[in-house]
Amino acid sequence: MFFVMHRWSLAANVTACKMPPDMDHARYIIVGGGVAGTVAAETLRMQDAEARIVIVSAEDYPLYSRVLLPNYVRGKIPREKVFLRTWEQYAAKKIEVLRGRAVVSVDAVAHIATLDDGAEWQYEKLLVATGGKAAVPPPFAGLPHMLPFHTVDDADRIRTEVERLSMLPEGSRRAAIVGGGFIALEFPPFFAPHGIETHLLLRGPRFLHRIMTPEGSTVIERILESYGVIIHRNVEVKGVSEMPDGLMLTLSDGSTLEVGAVGIGLGLATNAPEGVLHGAGIGADAQLKTAQADMWTAGDAAEFDDIIAGCRHQLGNWLNADQQGRCAAKNMAGTRCTFENVSQYSMYIFDTVIAMAGDRPKDVVPRIIADGAKHVELYEKDGILVGATMIGLAAERSAIIAAIKNKQTSPL
Repeated sequence: MFFVMHRWSLAANVTACKMPPDMDHARYIIVGGGVAGTVAAETLRMQDAEARIVIVSAEDYPLYSRVLLPNYVRGKIPREKVFLRTWEQYAAKKIEVLRGRAVVSVDAVAHIATLDDGAEWQYEKLLVATGGKAAVPPPFAGLPHMLPFHTVDDADRIRTEVERLSMLPEGSRRAAIVGGGFIALEFPPFFAPHGIETHLLLRGPRFLHRIMTPEGSTVIERILESYGVIIHRNVEVKGVSEMPDGLMLTLSDGSTLEVGAVGIGLGLATNAPEGVLHGAGIGADAQLKTAQADMWTAGDAAEFDDIIAGCRHQLGNWLNADQQGRCAAKNMAGTRCTFENVSQYSMYIFDTVIAMAGDRPKDVVPRIIADGAKHVELYEKDGILVGATMIGLAAERSAIIAAIKNKQTSPL
């Protein structure tokens, strides 16, 4: 299947920078073909029927759901079910896609985006929705059997490695997970059900020790241990060497661990072209406008002014990226939109749902509600609910999120 490029007429308004005669031009260029970039392009098409809209996507796939990837890895859904668009749907909306291409630099003054093959495109409005790239620590760079988890290609590799490990002799089936955050939590359900001895390597004293109470960490660690996961605390990988069927890890406590594969769960690093100003993320106001002329951002890379929490946030979740893409597109087309959304993230660890919503101020001691398998941490300021951590909670989640958004007291 392939996508045929078309050219459409441009409206009279053009950028102040004069376009060289041989340079491609688009009113809107979107850097990134994930959910933020795709829904932004679709929103722009609804706002502007005639403009040329171009997505530059580093991946050669139509939009797919990163949320569904764990279910695909675990064999709960077939691969084709993760895809949410077809190339024909982009074409029907006259959205051009440069597939398997990357914007390597942006001249924000001249309004020129340069691609990895040297091609230059002039834009009138630019959206940077590049998201992040999996952080891989130096000891693992370039090694086989090293498994980040962010893309559908990553999911394919994990499935292949799990199948390989499950066929090794009993006693040799072993995997490690590096990281103490949510991405690391995705890996135990990939390994453990296949009889693969699973080791979780935490750099800190407990899981999510920076954003969760000791009680909350204990609940999660008990779930992991009930499925046979072996937890190593206060350790780092200091060295890695290749073995015939895997890797030998040298740990900071002096021990070694031979494993068939390593799941990398150390979060995402902001992925931004040269010339796009950024720190931890790409800074933006509440309308997702950056400090650079005619440039907006959305999705995992955006570090935006969160008017609900009253601080600057960078969030890595699907719902946030979707809604930011829509809001940024409206602003690019001239319809003012202020992004207002309660930050939230949820996932399953085996059969238990873990969710976080809103802000978790460091100066607030949470109120803890523990009831059997359910564990809730509520962050309240002056009686108003500002954030929550929820483990094993389902029915009350919507009410809690609504209370945070509306600045109300907790429903619990």
